[in-house]
Amino acid sequence: MDAPGTTQASTRYFLHILFKRKIHIPLFFGATVGTMAIGTLAAKPTYVAMSQILIKVGRENIYVLTVPDVSLKFPTKTMPQDTHNFRASGR
Repeated sequence: MDAPGTTQASTRYFLHILFKRKIHIPLFFGATVGTMAIGTLAAKPTYVAMSQILIKVGRENIYVLTVPDVSLKFPTKTMPQDTHNFRASGR
C-alpha cells in the first residue's frame, strides 16, 4: 500500500505540472477543437436519406388477424340505456 504522504506528494506534483503548463493546455485544447470545428463546417454533406412507400392497388388489407370468438367464454356486462345519452359537445 502507498504511504499517506505519497498520495499528497503525487497530488501536489500533478497540480505543479498543471500550473506549470497552464498556457499550453488551453492553447492545445482550443487548437484541437477549432481545427475539428472548421473541418466539420467545411465538409460537404455526404449522406442523403430517401424513402418510398410501395403499395399494390387492391392488396392494402392483405393481412387480416384471425381472433377466435371469445365472447362465448367470457360474457360481457351490458350498460344501462341512459348512459348513452351524453352529448358530444361537452355540455
